[in-house]
Amino acid sequence: MDEIDVLMKRYGGNVPGASLLVVRDGSAVVRRSYGRSNLEDRIAATPETNYRLASVTKQFTAAAILLLSLTIFAAAAVGIAALRTLTPLAGSEADVIRPLGRVLGGRTRAALEREKALTLRAIKELEFDRAMGKVSDADFLEMAGRLRVRAASLIQRLDDGRSYREQIEQELAKRLGASAGVQSAVTAAVPAVVRCTGCGTANEPDARFCKQCGTSLAGTSSSSS
Repeated sequence: MDEIDVLMKRYGGNVPGASLLVVRDGSAVVRRSYGRSNLEDRIAATPETNYRLASVTKQFTAAAILLLSLTIFAAAAVGIAALRTLTPLAGSEADVIRPLGRVLGGRTRAALEREKALTLRAIKELEFDRAMGKVSDADFLEMAGRLRVRAASLIQRLDDGRSYREQIEQELAKRLGASAGVQSAVTAAVPAVVRCTGCGTANEPDARFCKQCGTSLAGTSSSSS
């Protein structure tokens, strides 16, 4: 009894059987069967036995599809991370912060903050890879140097730009100034009123009699409310 028979021993005898096929270079080198293909009729299994698989293969197909999707997703995630890490290295150093939060050709301050965080994280990951021996010292010095220059440039640009507090204070001052101007114009446009000398009620400028007591307002001067 060879090693194959030893491995297939549990399928021998009057038990549900199994068939074995080993192919090498397109040719069958082993074709054996063990046990019964039909226990009730005591029919021995043969290499030609047609086994009913039912839905057994579905779980293998589902697992293969899941592994394939995970591989594609992981590859896409690695590609996006590499793009975000390497793209800032090719950026122009002549970009300047523009007013009202528009920076680097229309990018917002939040975009700069995200880029800074990604650059700093890339430096940490590079240091970890060096410690694990995945990156040589020469490659580490070159890539880390570029990333640190980029990070320093981003930090400098963020420091040179106006803070959110400054922008908010300026916007509030502008709006409050406009509101004060409108209020002054409204106050100046309020017409004078005519007060009754008898009861002191304020009446419209063109009123001839007091709306409260009916006293004639002829000769009464107008005043602001």
